[in-house]
Amino acid sequence: SIGVMAKGCGLRLYPISSSRVGDDQRSKTLSLYVESPGDCFSNLKVGDKLNITGPVGTEMLLPADPHATLILVATEHAVAPFRGQLRWLFHDRVGKGHFKGLAWLFVGGISLPYDEEFRALEQTSPTFRYLGIRAVSDEALTLAVQRQMKDYSDELWRLLQSEKSHLYISGKGLEEATSEFFQDVAAVPQNWIQL
Repeated sequence: SIGVMAKGCGLRLYPISSSRVGDDQRSKTLSLYVESPGDCFSNLKVGDKLNITGPVGTEMLLPADPHATLILVATEHAVAPFRGQLRWLFHDRVGKGHFKGLAWLFVGGISLPYDEEFRALEQTSPTFRYLGIRAVSDEALTLAVQRQMKDYSDELWRLLQSEKSHLYISGKGLEEATSEFFQDVAAVPQNWIQL
């Protein structure tokens, strides 16, 4: 995330949705996921100056191993950081082709941000699997993700047994829901906790 201060507004954090080279791939742009612009952005015009701070957080850095397996689990707008990672791995000229591992993206949402982009990426990247599912309400987001993961539970559990696998979770309440899911999938719940 980065902090953004527009004229007349305090500091607000927004998730970065572009890779390190930006959507223009020239390291001159930064894309953010702004769910509801509100008053802070409604009066902005192209070229207006903003104060930014950050980026904040390092929890979702990609592993250095080009043969890693990435399991990305998110709800709706929390998928924004994964968009940046996936663009770097499978789209951007600088990063594309270096990653030889697997990447699975599970997303549950009412609107499924970046849905078309992820579907297109899946068509051109044989080691990327996009598994988006629509939820009927905000309260059902984590259940939708769990339901989608359940369809692949045996394969997911097998993938997580490898030391090359990395699990990333982004979304309110999703860490607990994902942990519950894997406790149910594990033959012995203690196996998930040790993993």
